[in-house]
Amino acid sequence: MKSTNEKKESRIVGVSGSISGAASVLGSWQVCHSICTAIIIVLSMIGITLSTMPLLFLTKIASVMWGIAATLFAATLYFYLAKKCISSALVMLNAGLLVMGIPFAALQQFILFFYGIGGTLAVSGLVLLMQPLIQEKKWGRIALFSSIAVLFIILFTVGAISKDALLENTPAKQAEQKEYPAKISGDASTGNVEILAKPLGMVGGAFAFDVFFNTHSVDLSGVNLEDNILLIADGKAINPTTMPTASGHHTSGKLTFGMPNEPLAFTLVFTNIPSIQKRELEWKGIEASGQMDGSFSSAIGKQAPDFELQEINGNTIKLSSYKGKNVVLFFNEGSMCYPSCWNQIAALANDARFDSDDTVAFSITVDSPAQWQKIMQQVPKMSTSKLLFDTSKKVSSDYDVLFLPSSMHKGSYPGHTYLIIDKNGVIRYTKDDPSMAIRNDELFAELKKLKGE
Repeated sequence: MKSTNEKKESRIVGVSGSISGAASVLGSWQVCHSICTAIIIVLSMIGITLSTMPLLFLTKIASVMWGIAATLFAATLYFYLAKKCISSALVMLNAGLLVMGIPFAALQQFILFFYGIGGTLAVSGLVLLMQPLIQEKKWGRIALFSSIAVLFIILFTVGAISKDALLENTPAKQAEQKEYPAKISGDASTGNVEILAKPLGMVGGAFAFDVFFNTHSVDLSGVNLEDNILLIADGKAINPTTMPTASGHHTSGKLTFGMPNEPLAFTLVFTNIPSIQKRELEWKGIEASGQMDGSFSSAIGKQAPDFELQEINGNTIKLSSYKGKNVVLFFNEGSMCYPSCWNQIAALANDARFDSDDTVAFSITVDSPAQWQKIMQQVPKMSTSKLLFDTSKKVSSDYDVLFLPSSMHKGSYPGHTYLIIDKNGVIRYTKDDPSMAIRNDELFAELKKLKGE
């Protein structure tokens, strides 16, 4: 058995070992901060890259990445200020990357400022890091930091040339750009080809369109687009410079025409595309009459285009017959958009606030009624839906909802888009919602504004 003194000595050794271990853990911060700063660099660069991409869910991921990186940086900065155990160059590098990678949509109009300040900090940090390494000839670390510098330059370049990063999607920039509505001709029924075209304006020195050809029965590879498309503008017939190659049942791409300036009014002519001998899609420019010119972004304050659409029971709904009521329109992707669109359709149908003496709500889809017969029979909450069928896509085209950010099938289906039309038939509210949430309360709040409540 151990004596009392031996036990005391054992305890002292144990306590000393524990203290030593704790000190070692604390001392390992030098390693931890290196890992921490590396994580910040990686997360910041991922955030910078994702924040320049157009997909909403990637932007959300970028925000999370940036938040984690900012939290780690705050901890690192504390230890730098309190313990001076971290290189000031690393702090500058990480601070610069964080500033460059700010992903929040509300701040994107200042993105060039953030890139300038953040880039200056990051480059300064890299230069300071490289100086002692060069003096000490630590070529491995020099190679590592050089690689980081190259990656940094690549990310900076990608961000700088990205149209999103350069304010293309900010309200100020959009206000400067002329927006055109999409136009549609024909349908995809047996033997026919549906054509949809949306002007993009001047792109790379040419007047450009997005075009879509859809059919279920015609082999498009037999259609010679080059000889059957003309642009009529400024009194001239202009042949296309580039166009998509027709093949299969679905063809889409850019259609461009070489011309020095953007025309004020123009007509796109398609000939010999089944089963219509000649199609003319005409854009007359901004109307002075107060009618909606077909551009969703400028629809507020304009007279809503009238339409007649059928309900599932065959009844015809004419928009102009609802003057004297506020009308809510919900354009959506229809049956394939489950559960988001289904939930909003049902929410509008089962909310008494949208079926009253002065308000009515309609959900509009490009599906056929047959696609919804079974749904309404099997899903009780859908049975009361005021669903209108825009199978020709003409109404969706007139309201310019086929190319909005919420659409996952641009040119073919609307996404998740709302309009409120007042009692005089004037559009008073628009919202395109890529997050595809239920917006009843928000819509009702807008309706209350119209009533002066």
